Amino acid sequence: MICGIKEETIRKAFYEGKVNDLLNKIQANERLDPEDIEKLEEHLVELAEEQKSTSDILSRFIPSKDRELPSVIELMGASPEQKEKIKKLEAEAQQDIKTVLELIKQITKQRKEQTHIESQKWYDWGMTLATYQLSIDSYIVWKSQLYYAKIIELMDDTNCSRREAEDRAGLTEEYKNHEVAKLFAKRITTIISLCKSNNQF
Repeated sequence: MICGIKEETIRKAFYEGKVNDLLNKIQANERLDPEDIEKLEEHLVELAEEQKSTSDILSRFIPSKDRELPSVIELMGASPEQKEKIKKLEAEAQQDIKTVLELIKQITKQRKEQTHIESQKWYDWGMTLATYQLSIDSYIVWKSQLYYAKIIELMDDTNCSRREAEDRAGLTEEYKNHEVAKLFAKRITTIISLCKSNNQF
């Protein structure tokens, strides 16, 4: 408790931009002494540093031209230099996926070993997964595009119906990657929901 207010309430007011309203509410109930003001100031500084740190992490996943995976059309006509860049972007996406899988493993292990996990821990897990989700979602969409491009390619090459092309595409690497990507996205969403249910963020 700081100034008679729970830290969760102060956090909520800070991130919603309602610190002034909170201060007015506190001072309406009682006069603050210098020690209380100092504690509140220290806590607000901590929240500001946390916000900046989170923003720095998130900036890595804000879409930019340098990190955008190409469309299928662009991929088909890519130069050797562009293909090298695509390789690098896919490697980065795979690294993000590996990091998320390691975090999911850590969450699963701690849930099995601990009867109680602190609210802050759930918050940290949820925020980390949410930051990586932006990058991974882009990768998943790209894998889906490659799968649908494979269907069109089969229709053009064999002059078959779309239904038959879909059946044939179901045996390809593109289909496997497409389905694995969808299941992975669903898994991340489920765990983020679990984190939210244990800590409102």
